[in-house]
Amino acid sequence: MLTCKKTALLSVVLVLGSLGALSSRPPQTSPAPADDQLNAGITLLAGRRYGEAIEAFARFKQAAPQDARGYFYLGMALAEAGSLAGAASEFEEAGRLAPARLENPIYQANVLLRLKQKNRATDLLDGLEKKGDVRQLAPAWLKILADDYFRLAKTEDALRILELLSERTPDDPDIDLNRGQIYVSLGRFDVALECLQRSLGKSRHNPIASFEVGKILYAQNELSSAKEALSAAVAQDNGNPKYLQKLGDACLALGETSQAIEHLKRAEASGPSFPEIYYSLGRAYQKSGERAKADEYMKKFQEATSAQR
Repeated sequence: MLTCKKTALLSVVLVLGSLGALSSRPPQTSPAPADDQLNAGITLLAGRRYGEAIEAFARFKQAAPQDARGYFYLGMALAEAGSLAGAASEFEEAGRLAPARLENPIYQANVLLRLKQKNRATDLLDGLEKKGDVRQLAPAWLKILADDYFRLAKTEDALRILELLSERTPDDPDIDLNRGQIYVSLGRFDVALECLQRSLGKSRHNPIASFEVGKILYAQNELSSAKEALSAAVAQDNGNPKYLQKLGDACLALGETSQAIEHLKRAEASGPSFPEIYYSLGRAYQKSGERAKADEYMKKFQEATSAQR
């Protein structure tokens, strides 16, 4: 995934900004009474109160069954609540009612990709730019579109959308971060490093960019610089187990075994879902001469990887 924020949840500004644009009914001089339910749902969605938002959008749909907005926002709320299949169904109906809107297939494709339905997502996006000019979309929508293309391994399209974004919002550090992530996926690590450093130049509070830089430097055996970058990532997001695990590995490679164990123990609770932590702890205790503990963690690593498979 290409973003440093939760991709699926749009900002309040974007949600409110697209409120009228998705309507399939004729414009009115004053809001319909049912719009109160829609506005209430949007407020609840922005506040991450997904269950209540779902109820509000369902009531709006009952009052205005031909209005695409109800289906679209209900799809958003269901997606955020984890009901991806239900969300996909709502987006399908929103697309039928408002076929010219570009936002719906972008979000629908994002949900389908999370459902591992790549063929359906590809069909949606293949016809997307024939419907209209994506340059009219708000930057947040373009970010989701770039993420959709990246998930489909359409890296040229993803980079093209990011270039369009950079023209609109040149100071946004996420754009260079996303470019860096794409170039990492392509194995072009020197170019990726340049992009990630530009992202850090625009925002020092940038843990994902620091982490990506640290990974590249670690792979290039620039261990001291890797540790510095990974330490910055951990300092900004100190509960992230992936950051702690990689920092532990860097410390271990530098011969700083006690520091490595300290970082890895902080991440240990995430071991069942991220077994590499157990593996790194096993290596660290092996280096410290504590063979029994090393064996214990290697056993945990094997059990956790077997459980995942």
